[in-house]
Amino acid sequence: MTINAIGMERLCEMQAAITSAGGTPPVVIDSDDLVTRPAATMAAYCAAVGLRFNLATLTWERANSPSGAGPPAGTPTPATAPASSGTNANTRTPSRTPKS
Repeated sequence: MTINAIGMERLCEMQAAITSAGGTPPVVIDSDDLVTRPAATMAAYCAAVGLRFNLATLTWERANSPSGAGPPAGTPTPATAPASSGTNANTRTPSRTPKS
């Protein structure tokens, strides 16, 4: 996948335009940091945007879901979040990059 395919070049142009116009640069979170260090990453994000960080927001009560509903077990998706009980530091596994 190329930088243009994911829009990174355009995002960098927008950030430069905002900054050069005197605006506040947008806060950017690296997904690798969020996966490997969720608490530290969210604490830094909250500090950058002026919010109080609450460690308790990284855990929640597991919800019940019908048996067999949803994607295969272990597939992290928004639909599986209710069945989880929080976010923990994980090792990032590189995904396969499609050939263009």
